Amino acid sequence: IVAAEGVSIELVQQTRLEQDDEDAPPRAKLVIATHSAVESALAATVDSLAASDVVVSVKSVLRIEGA
Repeated sequence: IVAAEGVSIELVQQTRLEQDDEDAPPRAKLVIATHSAVESALAATVDSLAASDVVVSVKSVLRIEGA
């Protein structure tokens, strides 16, 4: 999904989320940092991730430039 929009991942952090229902499928929180990319490519990536069958939700997007 990310590469299809021309965006390059710099870092991924995955944390398993605790479940109240032990029969529910496992869930995780992902934090994804990318290399520099144009805004339209990042927006398309977020839209594609949100529409994916394996993504429950996209909680937030934070753009940081000049780091």
